Amino acid sequence: MNHLSLNQWTTRRWSVAEAVDGCVRHGLEAIGLAPPDVGVVVDCFHVWWDPDVFASIARVGSRIASFPVCDLLDPLPADVVLGRAMMGDGVIDFRPLRAAVEAAGYTGDIEVEIFNADVWAADPDEVVATMKKRYAERVLG
Repeated sequence: MNHLSLNQWTTRRWSVAEAVDGCVRHGLEAIGLAPPDVGVVVDCFHVWWDPDVFASIARVGSRIASFPVCDLLDPLPADVVLGRAMMGDGVIDFRPLRAAVEAAGYTGDIEVEIFNADVWAADPDEVVATMKKRYAERVLG
């Protein structure tokens, strides 16, 4: 079973120590602080739209090193990098992508990686609580 993981940038107002403490308080078992080992990253933000995404995921199989999730705002803000949103606030259907990476053999963490000024400005504890709820609803479903 994949475990929910917080990417520290999602709650960038927190220091590393505060992010670790926040994960403990919210019952998260993992936190992303460093890039994954060499392998294929199936980042929902970058691949969800590709009509060949499921065939590509199957083809890379056990080489999947990471499966980050966040939603894509529509329309995107002027700074596209900040268009990563909380799951359920955008257009991505996560369940089929999760099923595909699991079918390919991925058993690692599912890391929530959000670059969004509104999320960064929000109370980090509220962000993590919302993240857990949306993960259960939108990613695990």
